[in-house]
Amino acid sequence: MEEKHDIVASKFSTKLISHGQSQRQPHVAAQMEKAGIKLVIFKGASSNLAVELAKVMVRYAR
Repeated sequence: MEEKHDIVASKFSTKLISHGQSQRQPHVAAQMEKAGIKLVIFKGASSNLAVELAKVMVRYAR
């Protein structure tokens, strides 16, 4: 038997938000600014990644 594969194109559309619903804003966990560079860490982000980014920023942002 011969297998046949069909390619199906996806159709993505954005959902409209009614005026009664408020848009959810991401929660900022920490902010840091040094030498004109701003680092914003959001709640739910990897803590290990946040620490490494902060280390690099402190070391190289002069």
